Amino acid sequence: MSLLVQQVFFWSALAYWCAGFLLIWKIPGLSGLHGLSNVPGLSRPEHKLYTTADISVVIPARNEADNIGTLLDSLLAQQSPPREIFVVDDQSDDGTGEIAESFASRTRLRVIKPEERPEGWTGKNWSCHSGAREAASPLLLFLDADTRLSSPDALEKLAAAYNNYGGLLSLQPYHTVRKLYEQLSGFFNMIVMVGSNAFSSWSRPGRADGCFGPCILTSRDDYVKTGGHEAVREQVVDDLALCGLYRKAGLPVHNFGGRGVIDFRMYPAGPESLVEGWTKNMAVGATLADWRSILLLIIWFTGISNAALALGSLGWIFDPVFGPMILGAYGLYAGQIYLQLRRVGSFSPAAAIFFPVLFLFFVGIFVFSIIRVKIYRSVSWKGRSIRVD
Repeated sequence: MSLLVQQVFFWSALAYWCAGFLLIWKIPGLSGLHGLSNVPGLSRPEHKLYTTADISVVIPARNEADNIGTLLDSLLAQQSPPREIFVVDDQSDDGTGEIAESFASRTRLRVIKPEERPEGWTGKNWSCHSGAREAASPLLLFLDADTRLSSPDALEKLAAAYNNYGGLLSLQPYHTVRKLYEQLSGFFNMIVMVGSNAFSSWSRPGRADGCFGPCILTSRDDYVKTGGHEAVREQVVDDLALCGLYRKAGLPVHNFGGRGVIDFRMYPAGPESLVEGWTKNMAVGATLADWRSILLLIIWFTGISNAALALGSLGWIFDPVFGPMILGAYGLYAGQIYLQLRRVGSFSPAAAIFFPVLFLFFVGIFVFSIIRVKIYRSVSWKGRSIRVD
């Protein structure tokens, strides 16, 4: 193997590798916020300091019998509870509503069974809208039913963060991985972070292009001002659309990583739900990233592909210099991917070592989502066919 080829491979691999860090530069969390007495650099002194007693929690739930109890237990365990909790039962047939009702005697919880969903609304948007109409608090916290508050002061941290930042505040839950097939979500979790344009090397605070639907905190006033879920009623991925509303209204959008505050398991029902869920999310969310993210993603993915292909060719091009160089490049990418994966979830070292498998799965689902959008114009989720235009 010529010296020129070796040098090109080395320097290009290093450049491609650097692109991965520029895409996800820093994921700030709320670990530094401990209650309302430790709000750093309060940026909105003219406003009231909210407490958890000013929060209404709205939980849209459809067939979440396996998850709703875990979330409600974590809310009950909060050292400073919210003012009220609404579980909006979206025509569940697995006992979700009944399980939620069993918690009503221990907390200020109501289970809402909304009117029949009007034409033109998606199920989650109608549920969130229905819950928000019943809420009486100045702050609205929307939580997906498969999330869990992971510390007893999580609500205090969220209130403190809102006091500091205002606008729309969202957290991407830390992904708790338990089963082998759940490791396949690795690249998707990273791309969700990239797509929000909140964690790259050029991101500006409060200027995120997307937010995270599993955990959204906003004031009622801002929610009404922007139109809330009613204004995005037909959108499949409501969080991206809500972010656009707040940005258009001149309100800040701040995103954080949820480690130590909120976590979830993604699609624990099995591989089929994982494929269905990520197809739905990629079908709409893939259009979000700006040109810098797209360019760096192409560069990074090129490096990942080259490292995997070069390793696969070792058996027939082994060279005393080039061979170790290929192994080194593969090791660099495996180490980088493991570092980034651990920032978003409890992924195993094996997921990083066998990153080509995760990468191929991601590419396959991405292509499948494009087919569903461009040809079939619909995606499926929890027994419903959702139109995508």
